[in-house]
Amino acid sequence: MNIYLDIAIALISLFLILSLFVTALTEAVATLFKTRAKHLSHALKTLLNDDEFRLSFYKHPLISSNDALKGDRIAERWKHPSYVPSVAFAKALFQAIVEAQGETAPLPHNAADMRTSVAQIANPALRKKLLALVDQSHETLDDVRMEFANWFDTAMGYLSGGFKRQQQAISFVIAFGVAAIFNLDVIGLSADLAKDDALRQAMVAQAVETAASDGPMEFTELDKALDALNIFALGHDTKQGFCTVLANVSLTQIFGWLVAAFAATLGAPFWFDLLKRFVNIRGAGTRPQDNGSAISNENTSKGDSQ
Repeated sequence: MNIYLDIAIALISLFLILSLFVTALTEAVATLFKTRAKHLSHALKTLLNDDEFRLSFYKHPLISSNDALKGDRIAERWKHPSYVPSVAFAKALFQAIVEAQGETAPLPHNAADMRTSVAQIANPALRKKLLALVDQSHETLDDVRMEFANWFDTAMGYLSGGFKRQQQAISFVIAFGVAAIFNLDVIGLSADLAKDDALRQAMVAQAVETAASDGPMEFTELDKALDALNIFALGHDTKQGFCTVLANVSLTQIFGWLVAAFAATLGAPFWFDLLKRFVNIRGAGTRPQDNGSAISNENTSKGDSQ
């Protein structure tokens, strides 16, 4: 069997486990610091750039019934979500527009009435944006709500891209930290796998077992995979002392950590799919030889019979 294929399978299995671990840590950081809620709060502050109007928006039950968030004066007073459906946004925005007219103002019954209500919003920038949305709708209030929802979805599309980029950056930092702490030097590990047949075979066996599953393991199953990594004897020689370990770190090691960190940011689904492909290639590699032997034996048998 090709030794390089086995090394690749072993490393892919390692990247898969590292990706799962880093993903879990990244999610923990996002939950701890409420980054999703903060991104959403910033987006709503940009869309509804008027404090009093946004305060009315947050009063809606579909918005205020979520976890609290600190950081924005308005969001501090009302519970802030980490996710808002576009339909809920449209309903809350509709209510805020109605409340902006005062308690005695009549409720709008069509798009024309809604335009009259929007025209009374004090903030000129917000009024201009909402008037443009109402003018794009047709005649019914459902059309207006649809325009509000589409506006929100478009903004969330931009928000999602920015949030993903931030999460990828956080994931890379976490992955590099994990790689440095556990000394996941891809260059050094590749050399160890090339020299140590037992290590390579053990890792390949673990990889084949993982590839046979229906999908990437959950984080709750990660302890099994981490136990399998004990054969790598990962980590630093702490007996030498922390300062000595730092002094002995080479550029090759740092590069190996960077490779591991980048690999982790690609995500567990990517590495699981790649692992299945490589394991299938490895399994298929034995078939042509077996078929050839069978054909050869068959021809030999025919020759003997003749």
